[in-house]
Amino acid sequence: MLKKNKIKKWKTARTKKKHNNLLRISIREQQSKMSGALDQLLLEDIAKFCPEKFLGYNKCMMENRSDRSKCAQVQQELSVCIKTGVPSFQRIQTDCVSKLKGYEDCLRKNANDRPTDKCFENLQDLRKCATGAINIKE
Repeated sequence: MLKKNKIKKWKTARTKKKHNNLLRISIREQQSKMSGALDQLLLEDIAKFCPEKFLGYNKCMMENRSDRSKCAQVQQELSVCIKTGVPSFQRIQTDCVSKLKGYEDCLRKNANDRPTDKCFENLQDLRKCATGAINIKE
């Protein structure tokens, strides 16, 4: 009888572990889909509201693959256009100011120590806020 209880507990624990893993995978897939939708919407808006700057930046990056620093001026011009002319980005800047600041602070703080790993949670918080700010449906 004791052996049957141990086997039953082991199977239950194993089933719970599988369920939790599937749940984590499902959450990651949903986050990935939402992130993809967010990225797509922002790119479409940037192309719509800043077409010349967007195309100019992409052209510069393609032509200067070995030295992307040559595109700094064009990148700055695109950045200004995005901040001042893209409504979805402006909404994110307004609604998610604390999340944006938290992510930027984390990047600065960890600039020399793999910031993408250290700031992943901050980025997820920002993306979640941004998704809500521009009403992307799951």
